[in-house]
Amino acid sequence: MVLGVSGGADSMCLMHLLHKLGVVLYPVHINYQKRGEASEKDAQLVRKTVKQLDLSCKMVVADPGEAQNKNFQQWARDLRYGVFEEEAVEKNADGIAVAHHEDDQIETILQKLFRGSGMASWSAMEVWDGRLFRPLLSVGKEVILQYCRSQSIAYRTDASNLNSDYARNFLRNEWLPALADHFPGWHKNVLRIAEQATVFEETLQYILKDITTANSEIKRKALLNVEPELQKTLLLYQMRQLFGSVEVSRDALKQVENIGRLQTGKALQLNEKLRLMRDREYFKWITQDGSKKWAITVTNEELREAFVV
Repeated sequence: MVLGVSGGADSMCLMHLLHKLGVVLYPVHINYQKRGEASEKDAQLVRKTVKQLDLSCKMVVADPGEAQNKNFQQWARDLRYGVFEEEAVEKNADGIAVAHHEDDQIETILQKLFRGSGMASWSAMEVWDGRLFRPLLSVGKEVILQYCRSQSIAYRTDASNLNSDYARNFLRNEWLPALADHFPGWHKNVLRIAEQATVFEETLQYILKDITTANSEIKRKALLNVEPELQKTLLLYQMRQLFGSVEVSRDALKQVENIGRLQTGKALQLNEKLRLMRDREYFKWITQDGSKKWAITVTNEELREAFVV
């Protein structure tokens, strides 16, 4: 396993546990150079610990200047997962282990909920999604800290996590601690939201299978027979299944309300790269890059290999 290690309690705990269990590890540390000497001390701790465990590792020094005029959190996430994936391919690893825990799971669900994501997006992170391995998802932060203390595992605390400027830090530092006083057991209820979202997603898959062809074409009459809001949800769900994390504005999605009046050969422009075209008794996704256009007339796997949206 390639293992993401920041030097914090979560990832140092996970490295200790996986090593103890005999998992072959290749730790990767990213130094974003955002906290000066503190960032360097994080790297020093990781380097010292992997040496004690007799492991080889990858130490990456990032250039924070590349994040100028960008969302730093998103830039940093894209960078580290890009590095993790490169190393996983290079080492022929079975997967990438990261130290997300139960508290992260809860924060992720709440962020999706507060940002207005649809119910299909409320699903939680998975322990194993075929590439990412998150074995601590059912373990709370306090348990991790207790384990580190009991095993004398050295770790460092990122002081920037105490800054509530970022949405996740605001939830973690100011909002969530107060909930326990008013709603005992609230975190278990939030986790149940993810379970309900999983059931909803399975329902969408069942309906979508019934109203689409093997080539991902949507049967027009079948789609028009479902409620308008469900039409939008099904289309958005299929779009993301085919193309990944595609952004569509609420105004663009509102066009779907007129899909029943769409004439053959005409299309709804849902974003700058995707259109939904009527072809007689079917709707087909059309993606475009300049003058080039492709209709979805192949299997999903062939489609992903053919082009990237």
